[in-house]
Amino acid sequence: MDCSFIGKSGKATFGLDAFWNGCASRVETGLEVSVVGVVDVEMGQGYALSVEQTYAQSSLPELSRMDQYSYHLDCVRPDLPPEVKYLAVDGAYAKASFVSGAVALKLHVISVSAM
Repeated sequence: MDCSFIGKSGKATFGLDAFWNGCASRVETGLEVSVVGVVDVEMGQGYALSVEQTYAQSSLPELSRMDQYSYHLDCVRPDLPPEVKYLAVDGAYAKASFVSGAVALKLHVISVSAM
């Protein structure tokens, strides 16, 4: 699971907000999508299973971005093959609220968090 940044210069596009652009190593204005995929380790192939646009904070002020990512994972979990037990995520997801939600979904989280 990870997010992808989409540059967007428009002013009225739904979801437009400041998001981390990993390619530029900085926060930029644009769109973001959360992606959940599965990896066939025997074939060495990954497949995108679900992509969901991240809402701008002004659209859902009561939910943090981490809440949105947790909700996305919760919605996708029933569609994951039953043998999926591990969730590999970026260090940005190594927050207690996200990890506890993933554990509640019977997933072991694999992540690296900077100290």
